[in-house]
Amino acid sequence: MSELNIDFRQASPTAEAQHSLAELWPRLTAPSLLQTESWARFKSEFAWQSLRVGSTQLLRRSLPLGFSLVYAPELTSPSLSTLEALRRVRASSDLFLRAELLHPHQDNLVEELNQHGWATAPEEMQPVYRQWVPLQATPEQQLAAMREKGRYNTRYAMRQELQVEVFDQTSSAPAITEGVGRFYQLFQATAGRNGFAIRQERYFQRLLWYLTEANLGELILISRGEQTLAGLILGYNQQIATYLYGASSSLERQLMAPYLGHFQAMQRAMARGCLVYDLLQIAPFVVEPTVSPDSTDSTQPLDSAQSAQPSVGHRFANLTRFKQQFGGWPIRLMGSFDYSFRPNLTTIFQWLEQRRRPH
Repeated sequence: MSELNIDFRQASPTAEAQHSLAELWPRLTAPSLLQTESWARFKSEFAWQSLRVGSTQLLRRSLPLGFSLVYAPELTSPSLSTLEALRRVRASSDLFLRAELLHPHQDNLVEELNQHGWATAPEEMQPVYRQWVPLQATPEQQLAAMREKGRYNTRYAMRQELQVEVFDQTSSAPAITEGVGRFYQLFQATAGRNGFAIRQERYFQRLLWYLTEANLGELILISRGEQTLAGLILGYNQQIATYLYGASSSLERQLMAPYLGHFQAMQRAMARGCLVYDLLQIAPFVVEPTVSPDSTDSTQPLDSAQSAQPSVGHRFANLTRFKQQFGGWPIRLMGSFDYSFRPNLTTIFQWLEQRRRPH
C-alpha cells in the first residue's frame, strides 16, 4: 500500500475538492488524536485495554463468552507491513483485528487489502464520510470561505452579545467539572430532540480531563446571560482539529449560537497551527464518472457541488447541510478493515453488529 499517486476522484465528489485535497494531503503527517497515549488512557477507563506495537496504539476489548477484539484506531500511514506486524499481537481470546485507515478511499487499496485477508468491516468505529474545512490565515478569510448562509448566520451571532467560555489546559479542575456539567445538560436535550442514545456524564468528564491535561482538547460554551445555548468538545493533533461532540439548546435558537461556537473553534484551531477542521460525520455521497457530450472519457470527476448533497431522508441529511455551511468539502476515507483469526465466530459477531446498527 502506498500513498503515492492517490486518485482523489474516489475520495471527494467535486473537482475543486479533489484539487484542494491533493494539495493538502501530503502535509497531514501527524498521528491521529486517537493514536495518542492520552486517548488510550482515557479509553482504558471504559472497558478497553491499551497496548502498543512500535509507534502504533492498539486497544483490546472483551466480548461475550471470553472472546475479545483488537482495534487499531485511525492509522494515518498504513502499510501492509505495518498491518502484518499488528496481526502478530493476537491473543488466544482475539476473534479479529480491526484496523481503521485514515486515508482517502481508494478502490485499488480495498482490493489489495482483500487479497491479503482483510475484509471491509460491517461496523465503522469512526465516521468514514466527513466534512473537512481547510483553515485559512485570518478570520476574515475563514468567513469568506463559508457558504453564504453560514457566513450570514455567523456574523449575525457575533452581533448578539453572546458570551464565549473556553475550558482548556489553563482551567481549574472544578471549572472543567462545572463546564462539562453544563454541556451535558445541553447534550441530553439535543439527544432528546434527535432521538439518539448518549453516554453517561462521567464519560465526558473524563474525556475533558485527559484532553485538557495533555493540551489536546477543550470545551467551548456559548451563553447569553445565565442560559447556556451551545457547546462543543474539540480534540487536536498537530494538524487537525476535530469536532468530537456538540450540543445546543432549544431556547433562543434565533441567536445562532452554534455558528458562533464553530467559528470560535476554527479560530482557536488556526491559532494552534492546525490545517483542517474536521466536522466528522456527514451523510454518504456517491462519486460517479461522467461522460462529456463530446468525449468518450468516462473518468472525469463530477464538477458540481450538487453531487455532494445528502440523500433526501437520510438520517444525517440535516446534519450534513448544517456542517456544509462552514465551507470545505466532503471526504470519504478508507475506514475499517477486519482480519479474522476465527472466521466462523467473527461472522456471527459481525452479523450481530449489523443488526444493532441504526438505519
